[in-house]
Amino acid sequence: MSAPAVESRFTLRDLPFPAKLVITCFLLSVGLGYTSAMVQLHFQDSKSGEMLPMEEDVVLKFTGKKWFQNPPPPPVSKLVQLITTSSGTFGSNGTMLPAFFEKDPAFSKAKRDGADMTKLGGEREGERDALVFWAGLPDEVRKIAYEKDLLSVSADKMPKSITPKFKDGDGFKVKSILEARCVYCHMKGGDAKAEAFPLENYDQVAKYLAVPEVAPFKPGWVKVEEGMSLEKLTQSTHAHLLSFAVLFSLTGLVFAFTSYPAIVRCAISPLVLLAIVTDVSFWWLARLSEGYGVYFAKGVMVTGGVAGMGLGLQITVSLWNMYGPKGKAVIVLLFALGGAIGGLVMVKVILPGLEAKKAEAAAKVKAEGDKKAEVKPEIKPPEKKPDEIKKPDDKKGTEIPMPRGLSKMDEVLRFPLKGEDGMELAIRKMPFSKKEEPKNMVRAFFDKNLNEDEFVIALKAMNLEAQKKLTPERFGELAAMTAWTKLPDAERKKAYEADAFDLPPDLAKKPFTAGYLKNGKVTIQAIFTDRCIRCHADEENAMFKDYETLRAFLEPKPPEK
Repeated sequence: MSAPAVESRFTLRDLPFPAKLVITCFLLSVGLGYTSAMVQLHFQDSKSGEMLPMEEDVVLKFTGKKWFQNPPPPPVSKLVQLITTSSGTFGSNGTMLPAFFEKDPAFSKAKRDGADMTKLGGEREGERDALVFWAGLPDEVRKIAYEKDLLSVSADKMPKSITPKFKDGDGFKVKSILEARCVYCHMKGGDAKAEAFPLENYDQVAKYLAVPEVAPFKPGWVKVEEGMSLEKLTQSTHAHLLSFAVLFSLTGLVFAFTSYPAIVRCAISPLVLLAIVTDVSFWWLARLSEGYGVYFAKGVMVTGGVAGMGLGLQITVSLWNMYGPKGKAVIVLLFALGGAIGGLVMVKVILPGLEAKKAEAAAKVKAEGDKKAEVKPEIKPPEKKPDEIKKPDDKKGTEIPMPRGLSKMDEVLRFPLKGEDGMELAIRKMPFSKKEEPKNMVRAFFDKNLNEDEFVIALKAMNLEAQKKLTPERFGELAAMTAWTKLPDAERKKAYEADAFDLPPDLAKKPFTAGYLKNGKVTIQAIFTDRCIRCHADEENAMFKDYETLRAFLEPKPPEK
């Protein structure tokens, strides 16, 4: 009799070495990427200073609930919470109180000018107190006060001190305070993150004035804030499921070709993908289920843990199964090296950071528990200001390509510029000098225009609507002038002398100041006259009296070797 046939199938070990090398790099990259995701999860959601978010962090994120043994403080609206919380990072998940103080450019300027900071600080606290009082009124009263920009109150309800321009007789200007301290960033074309939470009209503001309803207290989970918004939940679901479906299908597919028994491969290959789908499902169930949301939020920790351990198992075992003895030795060395580097990072960076975060959390608890010692906002040196001219509505603004050899004009019109912290400077934070380094004249298109034109007038009048319209148009002028400087000299001279420059197609669709368009062409000489020549007209050498004197500033310098 012949011997029974032996089942033969293709496994990872049968792959050619180049294919093994690619799969190895892929699996290691996925492992490194997932580790980075855990680090990001720590910074985003771990409020207590632990390595990863704890149960209370996860429940708070998805349900907005905290565990209380004793009655919690009365709930407040999101707006009141943000403008009264004095600790935490500046942003929608921490505190917005610094918008009244060190994040406001006028406040920082007053400090630099030696103003009475006790008096000024008291006025800014009065602005905050006025908004808190207004936010606690019935909706119909709030709305009328907002639309009239006046809330009349009795003398005992009036803040002890308030910025004079926001005081009107026996009342204060609610809408004006909101526009000065909040709306400038929270509007279309404002701060890139803040514009997702617009506050340009009462209906938009009212979303953040609702106070959560409170049921009769008994020890348990109590809702103290809104959980993850449906908008953010939808965005996260879309991003995670699309990317993870591809990524974890590939890691599972690699494991499916190992030489382990079919029952093992059938159990582990789809494990991570199923865990992630369940995890995302729990996000929604925690957000939408009032009665059982807390339990689904706790389930997120279980499914997340299963996904992480399953992925680690798929990566490690697949690599081990793919190679013979020599390859296994290399894999062991790689893991040992990674462990050593990880241990060094843990000791030198992570553990000290965790201790600092725990100390910060403990200080926050102590501050919140001490009702008599109200922590006032720390006045710091001016940082990046929210009350700045922002870029146009497109996310990156108008990117201006530079040649390898820059001309003097390129240098003074360079945008964007980065500060010492590596962050892009807002327009009104940029230097404006023709003598000191770095030389830059970009603000001549905006707030440093000697003509006192409509943009400067809009700034002085705090006319946000006009500023929103004019800002992208001025970026259009800047981009047009920069594009014109890149032309060959003959074309550049012809366009200048004819005062007619054809906009490149990528700029033609963007906002542009109507007064500098004639028959579909840009009056480039007129822009140059208004934005540059008027300022330099009285200089002895009259450097811009005609195109010939201008040419020296347009020719690129040879690139440095």
